[in-house]
Amino acid sequence: MRACFLAKIALSVIKTAGFFEGIVFMLSINPKKNGNNPFSYKTILQKNMNEISIQKKTMRTTMRTIFGIGFLILTLSFAVPSKAVKKINCTESNINWLAKKITGQHTGTLKFKEGALEFVDDQLVGGFFVVDMNSMMVTDLKGFFKKKLEKHLKSDDFFETELHKTARMKITSTSGEKDLYEVTADFTIRGLTKSVVFIMSMQDSTATAKVALDRTNFGIRYKSSSFFDNLKNKAINDVFELEVSLKF
Repeated sequence: MRACFLAKIALSVIKTAGFFEGIVFMLSINPKKNGNNPFSYKTILQKNMNEISIQKKTMRTTMRTIFGIGFLILTLSFAVPSKAVKKINCTESNINWLAKKITGQHTGTLKFKEGALEFVDDQLVGGFFVVDMNSMMVTDLKGFFKKKLEKHLKSDDFFETELHKTARMKITSTSGEKDLYEVTADFTIRGLTKSVVFIMSMQDSTATAKVALDRTNFGIRYKSSSFFDNLKNKAINDVFELEVSLKF
């Protein structure tokens, strides 16, 4: 017991004062050789030294593990997001429009001049589009009546394309997942801008959306029952619809 007690004191000296001081202490209290006595100071000291060595190795392994995990977390926290800007194919992308009135409806198409969608880590975050308003065509009529309506739509009663050759759309915010988004965008038509919310779906390299626009928000009031009385069956609906297909 005395040997054990003194060995512990020596061990304490080693931890606080140093290795050589601990050895000096042991030699000073145990000048005689102890042989292979398992309870000798030397044997007990050696056992404790082995335990300290194991503890140090375990501590080093633990610290290396903690450092590795910390480094990994730090690396991930500073990982650069993957950004991509995907330009649309204006030839393959298109806009189909639908305008209704009391006595019927008309359909037609528009073409893009340019546009792109912006992604971060494959998530839609932005984009812009420019539409050629002089590309406006009517698809439900032919011949004289087709040309007459197209000319009227491009006049100052409607889109005034001589002065406003393009219309623009810029995405300001998005929410959703990889295949379906709620999109908020600024539409600029005839020089006036209005924020509109719509749903856009994604599949492979195609994006589609249906957008409802109120023409009166862009200064187009021709035969609008919201501004003129007694139009009766000559009234044209304020809201027209766009069905958009984007290829990129």
